[in-house]
Amino acid sequence: MAEILEFVNVSFGYGSSSVLQDISHRFSQGCLTVICCPNGSGKSTLFRVASDMARPKNGMVRLGSSEVASIPARSRARQKAMLPQAPVSSPELLVRDIVALGRYAYRKPFRGLCPEDRAAINDAMEATGTSDLSTVRWPNCRVASASAHGSP
Repeated sequence: MAEILEFVNVSFGYGSSSVLQDISHRFSQGCLTVICCPNGSGKSTLFRVASDMARPKNGMVRLGSSEVASIPARSRARQKAMLPQAPVSSPELLVRDIVALGRYAYRKPFRGLCPEDRAAINDAMEATGTSDLSTVRWPNCRVASASAHGSP
């Protein structure tokens, strides 16, 4: 199986506090990985480092065959989807609008949704059971947003 994401001797900390120490792991395409640790143990920090929102103090993170830090932001955004713990959207947005946020990395600046975006949104909403907006549950909407992204 092809490796999608790899941590190579990654260490990270906030100030003098070490959060991640010498983490090495390969995540492969088609495999489900569960990271289960107590609160405050570094799970969110690990994802921040993986997405280049935080740079490791030591080691590196690879996405495919490239170091994450060397991949342009838009290209990197097209290769990953992230579902945050807490909702980050306005309660005024329609469910369909929230799902459409998953297509942001594919849109051209100041342009609306193209037919490919609409198809990805419809497919994601169908796959997550959120097509009927009158009965949608908020967690399903968030999963549909990540699914509309289309990352491997």
